[in-house]
Amino acid sequence: MSPSTERRAVIIGNRMPINGTRNEALGSEQDYEIKVGDGGIAAAFATSKLPRDQRPLFIATENWLPGIEASNKLRFNELRDLDAKGLIDLPFVPYGVPANRRENNAFYESVANTCNWLLMHFMNEGLSMFSQAIKPLDRSELARTEEFTRKYVDTVIRTIEGSDVNDARVWYQDYHFMLAPRIHREKVPDATIGYFHHIPFPPPYANTSKTEGVFTRIDAKHAAMYVEGMLGADQVGFHTAEYAENFFKWIEELGPNLSKAGSVNRQDMTVTFGERVIQVTVNPISVNAEYIRGLCRDPEVIAEARAIRERYGDKLLLFGADRLDPTKATPERIDGFHRALQLGAERGLLRPETTVFSQFSGRSREQLRVYAQHIEDTQNTVQAVRDDLGPNASALNFHLHGLEFRKLVPYALAADMLLATPAVDGLNLMVKEYALIASMAREVLDRQMPGIPITGRGAGAWVEVGANAKKLPGYPDVELGQVIGVAGSRRGSVANGILAAAEMRSTEAGRKKLNAGIDLAVAGIDNHTLGDWLHAHQSAIDKASDANRQRAASAKSSLHMTIPTIRGDIHVPDTDKQFVAELGMKLQQSKNALLVLEVDSLLTPRMLDRRDVRPEPLREALSNFCSVDGHSVLVLSGWGRDQLVRFFSQNELTGKNLMFSSHRGAEIFNFKNGIPLTTYDGDAASHVQTIAELFERIPEWRRLIDKDAKLLQGRVSLGFYLGNTAPGTEDQVREIMQNILSGEAAHAAAFRIFETQDYIGLVPKPSQKLVTGGDVPITMDNPVVGNSTALKFIQDQFGFSDIVHFATQGDPRRRLRAVQYTREVLGGETVHIGQRAIQSNAEHQLTGYESFLAVLSLAGGNREGLK
Repeated sequence: MSPSTERRAVIIGNRMPINGTRNEALGSEQDYEIKVGDGGIAAAFATSKLPRDQRPLFIATENWLPGIEASNKLRFNELRDLDAKGLIDLPFVPYGVPANRRENNAFYESVANTCNWLLMHFMNEGLSMFSQAIKPLDRSELARTEEFTRKYVDTVIRTIEGSDVNDARVWYQDYHFMLAPRIHREKVPDATIGYFHHIPFPPPYANTSKTEGVFTRIDAKHAAMYVEGMLGADQVGFHTAEYAENFFKWIEELGPNLSKAGSVNRQDMTVTFGERVIQVTVNPISVNAEYIRGLCRDPEVIAEARAIRERYGDKLLLFGADRLDPTKATPERIDGFHRALQLGAERGLLRPETTVFSQFSGRSREQLRVYAQHIEDTQNTVQAVRDDLGPNASALNFHLHGLEFRKLVPYALAADMLLATPAVDGLNLMVKEYALIASMAREVLDRQMPGIPITGRGAGAWVEVGANAKKLPGYPDVELGQVIGVAGSRRGSVANGILAAAEMRSTEAGRKKLNAGIDLAVAGIDNHTLGDWLHAHQSAIDKASDANRQRAASAKSSLHMTIPTIRGDIHVPDTDKQFVAELGMKLQQSKNALLVLEVDSLLTPRMLDRRDVRPEPLREALSNFCSVDGHSVLVLSGWGRDQLVRFFSQNELTGKNLMFSSHRGAEIFNFKNGIPLTTYDGDAASHVQTIAELFERIPEWRRLIDKDAKLLQGRVSLGFYLGNTAPGTEDQVREIMQNILSGEAAHAAAFRIFETQDYIGLVPKPSQKLVTGGDVPITMDNPVVGNSTALKFIQDQFGFSDIVHFATQGDPRRRLRAVQYTREVLGGETVHIGQRAIQSNAEHQLTGYESFLAVLSLAGGNREGLK
């Protein structure tokens, strides 16, 4: 499939790579200045030269809003109108997503930049300030971000539907949109979706002891949101293999926190998530070589480059240009230059009076505290260095503004070294661009020794241009590949890189190596053009999407069985029919089956109040199930006995082998005669009350409760929901509970602490085992540790040979805990209602409550409707 003709591209980015302004004084429709980005997506589609009716749609945030920015800025719809009239010629069709101040703050500042940007760059010890600056997010901020992302996705879908695009290839760009692919997939299941991550993707932990890193800064639910968001795409792209491997590690580390089982295939570079297979691609973006070479040959650019050289004469000119961002390690770069001057003077390589470093740093995100502090730190570093240089202070020229690319090229042509030394960077295209410009300096300025790129090894570009890198003699922390690589976060390494370059420039052999390195870097750019990058990613998106569509079609065509309808309002989805039939018939053939049913998760999420629960469909299904000789039911619940008795009408199920485990496994009793099947050593209810009163008097406990957590007290159980409490709270809760049970409450009946990842509770230990019979337990929903009391009794007493565990939708961590428990403790299998799970190394899904009822109906002997 040719990606340029079969599908129309729809690009989604936070910022449109177009800037349009009108000259209102002239009052003419044609008096506009339109600038399109020189690189990246804009240049990629510009170089592809698509026919006008095949140009991609580009959807971005309307970043200039009435009353916020200058009124002479053109909005995207105005640009689109000008393009339609033929007054301008754009490489794509621009559309905007309006954002008010609150939305922009939630989406772009509070979450994307204050947290996610810092997290994604948290890969290097030199960014300790990032570790301190990462802002913990509360659920309201995440909710607002997801809310605005949904608005964004809705606009994308409406834009596609309102355009002339028949089959869209939707391509989300960068970390702002990590949540978007999943949301888009939910709304348009068969959509063709790609996602490209332009910045680093860090490992979950920065050390083997797992005491530092991203996963110590955000909770698992937060991390899982991003992973599942990205896995909504058909294809996920990264710049380097390291970033892709870190993505795989996130998936494996999150495990039970994901809503579906995710498995990684590193050989094929795929992730299987539910029914879909996501292709992971490593393909770094390239640069617009044709455009750069054209600029280098521009007579005006050449004249400016000559003027710069004449201005500095024979001085060694170092040059840097990037945003003033902590990831760029600008203070360390400036300190490194200072250190190089000090050491270079001692070694006869550099002298401050014959060397100059010009650094251009554009302001960035000044409204964020960590960036404002970084600007101040950089300016202080500059002043300190200039003060130390004294009469030679002009050796350091710091400009607190950036350079547009057209103005940057002359400096790059004239420079002897480029300092692009970030601590960590997704790619750093400046390294590639400078290699091209340096090679062109030999042609347009007749320079025998062109400029030398010195880059940080934390930049993704180093993976390409640092191929086969070797340590430089005398400089153990400096490497020579196609360019020179240093540790950008360390001033000593930056200094050694500058000195190594100066030393190599001083010998014929060194100059040959440096020239050869530039030639290799340029050959790599020419062998992997910006057009190649674009075509490869779009082809990968299409191929992965087509494969997923084919899987979905094959799964649907294989469903040939029909299932009886239990009630008029119960319908089994087509996707469940075959599996429902197979499982229902399997259970029907069982001689002794025990259904273990977690009633809380099954019904209460559907009701606002337990008093409103109307369980008639479930009762009917249970009656049908129990009509088969040997079938029994055990109900697991956190509710009390009275509530369960009211819920399950005794009249309807009289005479059936129906048992209950209430208060999270603390009580087990028989419905038929109400006789407890478990007993306690002492009055458990009074002891629970005593413990609850003790909790109320502990200051540490009150502080935990104040953080929106919940303390739930039942007659013979206590539960503590961690809620919004900070990471590590579970350890405090456990310690408080242990202290209480070993102190004033030591006289109480034997209590045990059980826990899940979001819940810790207390129940008394029963002193008598449950007595019943059966050979096929069927468990329903997540047997958390509290309810596992009853389940384990059954397993210990009878050793069932075949166990099937049904689990409803709920907390993904608890669902996967249920999978592990059923498999590892009970030796059984798991089936999820409404979610994916693993059953005997195969995957099955029941998409609703109705499908579960259909299984019970078939298990109870209803064979009508099966063909």
